[in-house]
Amino acid sequence: MDLTDWSAETWGAIGSGATALAFLVSAWALGLQVKDRRRTAAEGVTVWVDDRYQHGDAGEMVRLVSVTLKNAGTHPVFDVQVGVGYGHFGGNVTSIGPLAVPTKPVLPPGAEWAWPIQDLLRSVEIEGRLVAEVSFRDPANRWWLRDFAGNVKRWRSRMRRSLKRINDDEISLDAVLGAMSWENPVSVAAAFWTALGEPPSPERTAELTALCTPESLPAWGDFDGIAEMLSGHGLASFPAYPAPGVSYVKFPENIDEAIVVSGPTLMAAKIMTLQYRDDLEPHGWRVFALGTPIPPESVPPPGVMPKTEEAL
Repeated sequence: MDLTDWSAETWGAIGSGATALAFLVSAWALGLQVKDRRRTAAEGVTVWVDDRYQHGDAGEMVRLVSVTLKNAGTHPVFDVQVGVGYGHFGGNVTSIGPLAVPTKPVLPPGAEWAWPIQDLLRSVEIEGRLVAEVSFRDPANRWWLRDFAGNVKRWRSRMRRSLKRINDDEISLDAVLGAMSWENPVSVAAAFWTALGEPPSPERTAELTALCTPESLPAWGDFDGIAEMLSGHGLASFPAYPAPGVSYVKFPENIDEAIVVSGPTLMAAKIMTLQYRDDLEPHGWRVFALGTPIPPESVPPPGVMPKTEEAL
């Protein structure tokens, strides 16, 4: 085309090109708007750890630690799972599980909930600051993650991340199961699971007895045969807290190692029910039953024998 030929055909070609360019720009802008709307809905969900001190009744310093979950958006989100960890700015974060924060099937718009967790941190050696992350599903069935650094991103790798084995050389046991402590129900469950695999002996029986609630001991007997219940099972790293002082730890089927379950995952599993006991030394979680989850109202208070002798 002659650049000096400003005929009708030339203007027509320029007009067609401009129309096509305008269409592409409009489509690009629309795509950004749709993406922004999706992200705006996800960015309304936040979680944080409030770690502070205040003066007690006698003037002493009292530490108060809580996790707050909030949905400032205009739409509900679903399958909300919170995780707590500790670390340094710009460093790796060690997960210690959801602690007292339950999985929420629905988080309505405008909802803000908080859970105290300081009692669960008494025996945990924290290095750095406490942080939290939250995963959830939006109404369009898209998964999102607000990570420990506070960044919001699509969680397309949710299933790949949720089933990662601890024998990976890049993963430490503490990072997967959290701190090894009586305050961590998963570590108590792991100790019970490990002791079950040892040959029968008075030492094994004493170790398993110390890991159980005193009231459940008649149902356990000498613990023979209990190991068969967990044969071919693994240990999931995220417990559930159906009520204060009660936790569930999952042992999924057909898994020979512990796995990271970060977010809702459906699978066949044996469920260990644990009870938090501050009347025992050391304070912390004890195993109450194994098999199906025991409803919290069926877990007797300390010192009260179960209505049935079968805790399994």
